[in-house]
Amino acid sequence: GPDSAAVLLFTSGTTGAPKAVALTHYNLLLNALLFKDVLDYRRGDRVLVCLPLAYVIGQTGLLNAAFAAGASVHPVQAFEPAG
Repeated sequence: GPDSAAVLLFTSGTTGAPKAVALTHYNLLLNALLFKDVLDYRRGDRVLVCLPLAYVIGQTGLLNAAFAAGASVHPVQAFEPAG
């Protein structure tokens, strides 16, 4: 159901050890739809995913939001800064 856990993401541990946080199916859906609208993702867009999908912003703000819009996802295998 919408209130059951869909994924466990871990906090950064800034106040202690990292902790698992359960996000529900509804959390993921609502976040994806909001990010889709704010970032104006549209069907046919190509979204470059350069953040780890283990982070909530990578998963919901990029991956799930792109899927919700019907956009394609192009993950970067590894980040290598120039220079």
